[in-house]
Amino acid sequence: MNKRTIPAIIIATLAAGATAAAPYYDVNITQQLCTPACVDETPVFAPKFSVKSIANVGTSQYIIVIHVEGVINYIPCNCGSCCTRSQVVSQDFTIPVFSATAINSATIAVGTVQNGIARMSCCNCSKTFVSDCPVTLTLVTT
Repeated sequence: MNKRTIPAIIIATLAAGATAAAPYYDVNITQQLCTPACVDETPVFAPKFSVKSIANVGTSQYIIVIHVEGVINYIPCNCGSCCTRSQVVSQDFTIPVFSATAINSATIAVGTVQNGIARMSCCNCSKTFVSDCPVTLTLVTT
């Protein structure tokens, strides 16, 4: 039987008080895992972000397409660390940007990523992986 991976839900939230020159976002990545994982074991996920494209969609309005890629390494329930599973995340998401001047390019920097398995009620296992990635987007304008 072939298993299909459900696309991750990726939400970029602009931080309160973020500056226009280098706005800070929290990028939340929620991924359904193929196998239930132990909620008490922190999965390893070190995502790489890259700017894929920038599109002017209106007066001073831009959409920046970001690509995120990485491998989630987690420990399935009822299994020791010797049977770690891996699941790939490779997906695009968008961030809307307002800029009074034209955006030529953008760079992205990632801070310390926080990973976990979502705990449901009093269960010790869950198929929901969650990662919060602090991201700073630096815009180069003319």
